[in-house]
Amino acid sequence: MQLIRFIDAEHYVQIQEDLENLIPLWVQIESVTTDGHRSILKAIKKSLPDAVVQCCLVHIQRMCMAMADKFSKAYSGRKIA
Repeated sequence: MQLIRFIDAEHYVQIQEDLENLIPLWVQIESVTTDGHRSILKAIKKSLPDAVVQCCLVHIQRMCMAMADKFSKAYSGRKIA
């Protein structure tokens, strides 16, 4: 099953509505992969308290590259990006 909604930003209320609209359709969500946006995490915690939440690998890589570049004191650490 697929649910599509076009929105201009990730808003907690809209994400929670989408999750709660899936539940009556007998959709069992066991895990969620997300970019870690606070509104998404808050909506998942409220609507799906037993779901496993993990961060997208691409977002983890981007955060690591940004942190290594931003906080590195070594020349080699700054040259990663």
